[in-house]
Parts: sequence; structure tokens; C-alpha cells
Amino acid sequence: MKKIMIFMLFFILLSTTACSIDSSTKSNTLINTNIDTSTLIGSSYKDIENLLGIPYSRTYYIDDDKLNDSLSDKLTMEDLIESINITTSYKIKSKEKPFLHIYFKNGVAVNAMYGNYTLSSSKNFINSEDVLNTDYKVDVFSNKGYICESDFVISYAAKEFEGKTITDFNKSFEVSSSNVIASTINGNHKLYFYPLVPHKQHPDKNHSYPNYNSNSNAKLDTVNPVNNNISNINRTDNKYLKNYAESSVVIYTKNDVIQSISIEGKDFVYGILNKTFNK
Repeated sequence: MKKIMIFMLFFILLSTTACSIDSSTKSNTLINTNIDTSTLIGSSYKDIENLLGIPYSRTYYIDDDKLNDSLSDKLTMEDLIESINITTSYKIKSKEKPFLHIYFKNGVAVNAMYGNYTLSSSKNFINSEDVLNTDYKVDVFSNKGYICESDFVISYAAKEFEGKTITDFNKSFEVSSSNVIASTINGNHKLYFYPLVPHKQHPDKNHSYPNYNSNSNAKLDTVNPVNNNISNINRTDNKYLKNYAESSVVIYTKNDVIQSISIEGKDFVYGILNKTFNK
């Protein structure tokens, strides 16, 4: 019965929005209908993602004790969906309640509410014990924090930014946020993850190889998590820029000061948390 209701909602969405069936074009689009949140409860993460597309943002709450398998370091956040607690946020065409938030436990929706962006982390939405009993929090933002790989030199970046703040780094590369922000629950230790996009796939067709410090042409990120405006500048032929990335910049901060900068793979894997936070 639950799958039938999800199937019916899917066709309602198609008839009331201009979104493509392709999930790559549904990411970051405004949902143009009011969904009865009670119909989402009990549905799987995958069913809801097939219905609504990729969320604007996701937050993963990870209990390290549940991931003691020897292969866990290679798992991506998507691999952990059925093992951890997750909140997802979708943008809605509503000024009063601009987001639809869905809370999943072990891959199944247990709560769904409309509200402002900060509702997703409030005790009115998510069980505080589920947060306190975890080790790591990982925020993922769709189509955010991409850097043109021709602009990045690891030796220079380490010399230029270690000892400075993440804000200094973001301003230099004109991004308002990284693609992933991972932290210990107390927030003292954080990881920032920026996929490196090939120059030829840069969404700004007028992008030239700028000087490392200026990066004035790299208009890769124009959306703030609490900004209601949607920009398509982060898409290349309606595909995720992440599909073009082969590596990523990972920055580790302690008490908001950059401690190290490294180059890692294109996916944010659980092993990055273990390697950095358990030194």
C-alpha cells in the first residue's frame, strides 16, 4: 500500500511541475506541490528520492560503533543510508515554510515536516538522543563547493591557508560553502570537502585560467543554504559536476583554524573521517 501511494504521488508531481524525470535535472529544483507528509512516513529513502529527486541538502549522523567492518573505510555516505540516521531538506515554493524536511532511521522515513531551513536540526524534528549518541555529523550540499582543478595547487594552498580560517579559503575561491562539511558532534573538529572539476567542464564558459589568488572568474557557487534563490550556474549539460571530478580537496580544521590541506578521491568516504579524526 505504501509503495502504491508513493507511485501515485510521483505522477501527481509530474503533472504539477516542470521537473524532468532525470534525477540530475530535479536536483535543487523547487517542489511545486504540497505533499501530505503523513504519506511519506514508512517509505524508504530510495523511494522518496525517486519521487522528489536529490535533496537540496542532507545530514548524516554516524555512530562509529555500528561501522566496525574492515571495509567500512571505503563506504560512501550513500552506502550508509540503511545503517544510520539521516535528515534531508527539499526546497518548496512557499515563503512561509520554504523547506520540506524528512527524517530517516535506518533508511526509513519516521518524520516529515515543513518549515524553515534550521528546523531540520531542531529537537522538534529530530530526536536529540539520536544526535547525542552519534560520533560524526556529515552535511552534504547538492552542487556546491566545486573548484576548477586548474586553479588549485596543493603546495601553494598549504603554505597560503594553513593557520587561517575556512572563510579565508572560501573567499579566495569564491565559494560560499564546501560540498561536504563533516564534524565531530561537539563541532571542534571539522572536515571540508571540495571536488575538483576539470577546466573544460567548468560551468562558466568564459572561464579562463585565472591567477591562483584572484580566481575572479570561478563562479562555481552562488547559493547559500538559507537563500531561497536557485542558480543553474552549477550545472554542465544538466549533469552533476561531481560526475566530472576525479579528486577533491579536503581541509581539516580544529577550532575553526585550518590544520591541514590534502588531495583525496572524488567521493567523500567514511575512511576520511577515521583517518583524520582518529589520529
